[in-house]
Amino acid sequence: SLGSENVSVEEYLALGDAALAGKQLSEAEEAYSKALKLAADNKDQKLAAEAKLRLSRVRYGQALALYTAGKF
Repeated sequence: SLGSENVSVEEYLALGDAALAGKQLSEAEEAYSKALKLAADNKDQKLAAEAKLRLSRVRYGQALALYTAGKF
């Protein structure tokens, strides 16, 4: 689980990217979700949009992995 003390939106996005690169989809989803919440709390529409895009991509990847494995 990711701590939330003084972590920036950009850092959460980077953590999500690293998790995604390592095929750790649930960790990527968690990091992107935290980035989205923090960006929204900060009223940063640009970073919120970027976090939402990355979150959508990782959720699509999770769904595709389940579908491909026949677990749908």
